[in-house]
Amino acid sequence: MSLSRKLNHALAASLPGVTVLREREHRAKVLRGIHMRKRSRVGAVLTTAVIAAAMVGAGTPSAGAARGCWQSGGRWWCNNVSGAPVYGTMGASTQYPDPDVIVGYMYSNPSWFDCKMDDQAWVGGPHPRRWEFTKADNGQWGWMKDTAISSETNPLPNC
Repeated sequence: MSLSRKLNHALAASLPGVTVLREREHRAKVLRGIHMRKRSRVGAVLTTAVIAAAMVGAGTPSAGAARGCWQSGGRWWCNNVSGAPVYGTMGASTQYPDPDVIVGYMYSNPSWFDCKMDDQAWVGGPHPRRWEFTKADNGQWGWMKDTAISSETNPLPNC
């Protein structure tokens, strides 16, 4: 037994009231520790919930959260990435975007688009196979990947 324990036992034997007081203090410390652990757990759960909610709310913006394309002056306008490439078409048909051929770039923002085409070459994003038909800044007609457009493109007419 350690010296401090021996002294405590000797003191407790000579002063019985001190022992009761020390036991109460010990119980209070134990209860405070349990209470603090519970509060810590509750705090951790709440903190985790708040972080999870923030991550859901502040995650990568989805197309559903973006403002949609709008019609003005007989054209459909969408916000897009400035400098986004405009891709050519496969063969003589303008109906099939060619992801390997860039015909120009779109530096304007917002830009106008004629229509959208789904079920084409994979581009990713919320509409993984969607392309929009437009005219590049150099006057060449072509297709822009949906991922280069920050507006929701659902309002655009189908090609």
